[in-house]
Amino acid sequence: MDILQQNTTSLNKLYKVINQVFGVTKEQLAAKSRRRVFVGARSVFAVIARRRLFIGTVQLGHYLGRDHSSITHYTRKHDDLCKFDPQYKELYELCLRSFEEEFLGKSFIKDNNLNADNKLNIAYIKINVLEDENKRLKESLDRIHKNLNNIMQC
Repeated sequence: MDILQQNTTSLNKLYKVINQVFGVTKEQLAAKSRRRVFVGARSVFAVIARRRLFIGTVQLGHYLGRDHSSITHYTRKHDDLCKFDPQYKELYELCLRSFEEEFLGKSFIKDNNLNADNKLNIAYIKINVLEDENKRLKESLDRIHKNLNNIMQC
């Protein structure tokens, strides 16, 4: 399977997750509409594809019916959206976890005939998953410590 086909397969798996979480069809994802749900779905799709699948902005833009600068805009605005929009952040994290489970849990890991590039991509994804989980656990631990300190001061 060549790289383009492999990326299309991965993008289709990502689309499936986006569709389940946002309820957005491929046509709506690629539409020119600026409705919040469509923009949010496009943004989440672009960020996961860029950061987890390492897909270029031009190829991703072609898949979404956008130019490369729109993809760059989505990825640049993502961190601000996560910081200030809890609903967006929650949907993003749900999509990310679902996609990683789908991506890691199925054919990619079970195939013993993986080439070195695929093994490297899977290793990067696993590292990213573990780093994200570690960050979430640290934040939870910090909140618990703060609550305990507040209780102890009372």
